[in-house]
Amino acid sequence: MEQTGPVEVIPPDGKDQKHLMFRYANGVTMYHVDIYKHGEYRWEWARQLIDLGDALIGRDGPGDREKAQETYQQSLNLFKEMGARGYIKVVNASLDGITAQPSK
Repeated sequence: MEQTGPVEVIPPDGKDQKHLMFRYANGVTMYHVDIYKHGEYRWEWARQLIDLGDALIGRDGPGDREKAQETYQQSLNLFKEMGARGYIKVVNASLDGITAQPSK
């Protein structure tokens, strides 16, 4: 499997795609386990998005900051819908860190 980890999270669309998918830098797309179905286990999904954003920031390759920002924003939107105030603060801090930190 690609050593760098997923670079894109593709959420379920509720139609044809019923599972969370991860796309890797080498083009491989994998479905995540069934517990991340649309509408179920949204907290776990939002939490995984934080981890993905952190991984992208750590790697800091071309386009990673933009992808991390999109990923954190998606996580933030989910946590706002759930009213998870603690995680809203965590994700906001991550988003603030992207703009405060210069690229490598």
